Amino acid sequence: MFTLENEAITVVVSEYGATLVQIEMKNRQGVKEDILLSLDDQEEMKNDLGYYFGKTVGPIANRIKNAHIGDLEFKANNGPNLNHSGEHGWSAQKWQATTYEEGVVKGVRFELTDQMSGFPAQKVFVDYQLTESELTIRFTSEALADSYFNPTNHAYWNLSGNAKKDICEQFLQVSSSQVLAVDENTLPTGEILSVEQTGYDFQNLTKIGDNLKQLPTGLDNTFILTQNQQPQLVIYDNTSGRKVLFNSNRQAVILYSATMADNPVKVNGQRMSSNLGLAIEFQEQPDIINHPKWGSIQLLAGETAEKYVTMHFEVE
Repeated sequence: MFTLENEAITVVVSEYGATLVQIEMKNRQGVKEDILLSLDDQEEMKNDLGYYFGKTVGPIANRIKNAHIGDLEFKANNGPNLNHSGEHGWSAQKWQATTYEEGVVKGVRFELTDQMSGFPAQKVFVDYQLTESELTIRFTSEALADSYFNPTNHAYWNLSGNAKKDICEQFLQVSSSQVLAVDENTLPTGEILSVEQTGYDFQNLTKIGDNLKQLPTGLDNTFILTQNQQPQLVIYDNTSGRKVLFNSNRQAVILYSATMADNPVKVNGQRMSSNLGLAIEFQEQPDIINHPKWGSIQLLAGETAEKYVTMHFEVE
């Protein structure tokens, strides 16, 4: 475990899965509490729990149709599809870690030469960089062979503090007017839908529970981000005064509310349960490999690429 800390924010990360374990943030009374879902037993991070709490997911986050890309064949783990790069993806590997300070930045860099996932090899870095009021997660890859790069962080957010309440009374705003239509296996069909007059409309700051009432199975959806509109996402808890503003260089964000979750794993001193946290996963569109009109995640041998998400912390 490694800790980055200043007066306002404490960040804990782990080399297992290059995981974001915990973020402690002050409320308006000045009390620091955890604003993520954090496993009580950190040994559980070494196992695949199906929730990917705070893990770095890659090389390709989310689903790939029929668990293959060209000649690459994988073991399906989500119906007939591959999800989050499978059981040997980056979330399941141990990374090498280095701590550093550069001016006002306190950082941890995780390094991995991936030869286990089944994807062509990459040398990958994940940097967690803390300043006074911001945390940036920076994913950098150098392809050692022609490969693919679409990573994300899979933390679950709950600004109430130590998950003392579920997310239903918290507020969400997303700079998106469109979501991807999906099939029965939550795989994009290629159709793009308007969020207007649906439970997916978070264009203005909206109480999460109000929209979840319209979505019986909750959120597990891809929101297409509006270009050049910031912040891209805001989550806010009126009781504690905590607010987090997100920006990235990604095309989309996946929101997953874990509605109907029922698992014996314990987070923040309690059993994982429905709507206890909101996974906020910035990435390119799922299964983009099979929808080239959305762009490319291919990384050719010798090429490098960088993706990032920045979180700005405020108290109102």
